[in-house]
Amino acid sequence: MTLAIGIPDYSEYEIKPPYFGDMVYNALKERTGRAEKITIKLKPFSDTSEKVVIEDHIEGRDLFIVQPFYPPAARHLGLTAEMLDAARRTNSPHGSTRLVELFNPYNRQDSMWGREPVTARLVADIYQAAGMQSLITADLHAKQTVGFYTVPVKPLPLSVPLARYFRDKYEFDRRKTVVASPDAGGYANAEFFANLLGLDMVAFHKKRINDKEVVIEVLGDVQGKDVLLRDDQIGTGTTIVAAANAARAKDARKVYAVASHLVLSGNARQSLMDADIKVIGTNSIPQMFTDEELKHFDVFDVAPLTAEVIDLAYRDESISKYFKRII
Repeated sequence: MTLAIGIPDYSEYEIKPPYFGDMVYNALKERTGRAEKITIKLKPFSDTSEKVVIEDHIEGRDLFIVQPFYPPAARHLGLTAEMLDAARRTNSPHGSTRLVELFNPYNRQDSMWGREPVTARLVADIYQAAGMQSLITADLHAKQTVGFYTVPVKPLPLSVPLARYFRDKYEFDRRKTVVASPDAGGYANAEFFANLLGLDMVAFHKKRINDKEVVIEVLGDVQGKDVLLRDDQIGTGTTIVAAANAARAKDARKVYAVASHLVLSGNARQSLMDADIKVIGTNSIPQMFTDEELKHFDVFDVAPLTAEVIDLAYRDESISKYFKRII
């Protein structure tokens, strides 16, 4: 089957290009020269409903729909399901449809604490019912989310390219640099990141007071050391700022926040800048930054990496071996 990249056109939504899908397609064309671009038009109606139209021929294609997260989340979910359904109805039975969605905010809702949905499972059911035959994602909030799917799921370990990026770009003394997770849930991912860089770990204990306030205690020696706070995503920035303040109260030097996904909701950007935190993340969630913000935010472009992974998946080659090789 021919490799095809489905790229949603968000021009009707006042989202400025370049679109992440175009960046992935261009990187894939440069590497392989064999990808075909499939444009998916998105059309909003005055009654707030929306429709997608696949404008190009896809019958018999191995279609990868590259769908980054553009808020609001409910719109993202609905449009993604429509794209999958449109592809299923057009591309069956001789083609295939795979989704490349590096981040979905609903994946945080992976357990039930009261009279509420397990939305991560609901998203899996919706996508599979719509015709998704496999999923490429990145650094899921909880590893058990993979179990919500019956189709193949490949969660990319962004700690690997982020560790390489930090190692190659920033000067650091291994004896005076430590890694920490701002909360217990992210400890395993932070430990993996620390091992990649050959750094020691320290532990932070977080107690949440309310939605906007947390208290963090540093359980380890950070005096005179640089601290790398490794997390899967930065939302409001409340936890990261509290962790940075706690580290500095123990006489830490520089504080970095290394995140797979930069959600940066609410007043997060200003809060992180005011706290003098150097934020290193990816463009898995495409955003625009001002020149002043770029002094504090260092965004690693994962479009070429995504293109390489798509090519490996298309050729049925090992993605795990690829990540072991690139560090």
